Amino acid sequence: ALSFWLVPMVVEALHFRFMVRPSADLYILSASVMDFLVPNRLHTLFRPESFTWIGNQIAPVSERTISIGYVVLGLAIAAFVLARRKASFWWVMAIFFFVLALGPQWHFGNITMDDIPAAALQGQEMTSWTPYGLLNKLVPFMRVSRSVSRFALMVQFSMAVLA
Repeated sequence: ALSFWLVPMVVEALHFRFMVRPSADLYILSASVMDFLVPNRLHTLFRPESFTWIGNQIAPVSERTISIGYVVLGLAIAAFVLARRKASFWWVMAIFFFVLALGPQWHFGNITMDDIPAAALQGQEMTSWTPYGLLNKLVPFMRVSRSVSRFALMVQFSMAVLA
């Protein structure tokens, strides 16, 4: 079903660069490890103070609402302990997409404008040793992804299956 849109997009991405985001966006729209561990920033009980919690401080709030949740995390750990064979695939998927969501530079706490390399802010192509950076280099149409932190959706799906 996705091939209807995916095939033309891949063809365009291989031949043209109009869909490629600026290098700085890859850093600005990446997730921090803490973005997954703090409660949702749009939770009614915690707003507006939650907008300044530890994590990515420069992405729009909509890109920072990627919390897994403590109950879900606890249930996923229980699934791994009690049914390791059945849970392993989903844990591998969760970890893989978690690492991708961290983007070209891993951050455990805050992400601020000071953390973005000056070369990326000037629009230069950057290389990275992270899995996202390697995929970005090896898969030609990977740079089309608008927001790196959206890989967190697959982390949340995997955790939901585990829970």
